[in-house]
Amino acid sequence: MECLVDFEINVPERTPAAEVKDRQKAEAAAAAKLADQEHLVRVWKRHLPTGETSVLGLYCAGRKTELEGLLSGLPLYEWMKGTI
Repeated sequence: MECLVDFEINVPERTPAAEVKDRQKAEAAAAAKLADQEHLVRVWKRHLPTGETSVLGLYCAGRKTELEGLLSGLPLYEWMKGTI
């Protein structure tokens, strides 16, 4: 099943820049792994006027619970608000 997931990423105030950079790097690696496994089909990144970032991803998973497991494993997950 293909699912379109819209994420808003909100980095908490006072988060050290090094932590943000590390998580972003880890997120890119995790996305590449999901793409290699054919779970992540396509991703689009948008910068919003508020300074926040919105990411739209097309995922492939067998069930909703599988998709939720994939998403919860992402390094930026705790900073994300997602809509499937």
